[in-house]
Amino acid sequence: MAGRRTNLALLTMLGVALGTGFAAFAAGPSWGLWVVAAHGAVGLGLMLLLPWKSVIVRRGFRHRRPGWLSSFIFTVLVAANGLIGLGEAGIG
Repeated sequence: MAGRRTNLALLTMLGVALGTGFAAFAAGPSWGLWVVAAHGAVGLGLMLLLPWKSVIVRRGFRHRRPGWLSSFIFTVLVAANGLIGLGEAGIG
């Protein structure tokens, strides 16, 4: 059950991050500060859920199912995206 809640939280936060990212791009400098701050907060929230998601990932790799390689590649891309985001924010 905890895995489902973690995945649901990640999905929700990912949607909010996507929305605030588009809004920051569209808003420009007038409203940009608030939208970018919200986008950054959601991004850091996503990073805070990584320990719980890693438990789910390890469980999934123990049961190799079809498509595990594409899941692994997607995981690498998401991790790279997170590191790039932290670098852009000046945190990493």
